[in-house]
Amino acid sequence: MIYLPVGKTITVNTASLQGNIIAWWFNPKDASLHKIAVPVKKDVMQFTSPTERPGNDWVIIIEDATKGF
Repeated sequence: MIYLPVGKTITVNTASLQGNIIAWWFNPKDASLHKIAVPVKKDVMQFTSPTERPGNDWVIIIEDATKGF
């Protein structure tokens, strides 16, 4: 999980995650989840929050799909 106090694009090193990943944006304002389509996992990936700029905080959750969380 990574907390973003400001909505923006981030770069994440996902090399340590094996196989496919599942990713979600969590909105702390209303507790909603937004699934992120991840077509192909790469060792370094960019993710852009659903809304950007100050006042739009988000949490990205990136899971190893093989773990079954």
